[in-house]
Amino acid sequence: MRKRDGSDYRPNAGETPVWTALCLGNNDFFDLMSQHFTEFVSNYDVDRAWLDRVRSITDECYCEACIRKIKANGKDPFDRNVQRQLQNKNFIAG
Repeated sequence: MRKRDGSDYRPNAGETPVWTALCLGNNDFFDLMSQHFTEFVSNYDVDRAWLDRVRSITDECYCEACIRKIKANGKDPFDRNVQRQLQNKNFIAG
């Protein structure tokens, strides 16, 4: 995920990494996670699984993928309400 100013949520040099912000609207990331989950449930006898931290840490993402999706729908990617609508859609689709 990217902030409005284009920066990301990675820790600065010397900081201890904690939760990071992964964009659920990024199809490459979503496809990779889907492949991992498919492999997991196909190769192991499981009766349930829990995916931790699948909710975005913010309601806005200004990464290339999110900006492209918003612009493709003829909307303003810097409109906070439009951003929240996209992130809610990403969460539900994910």
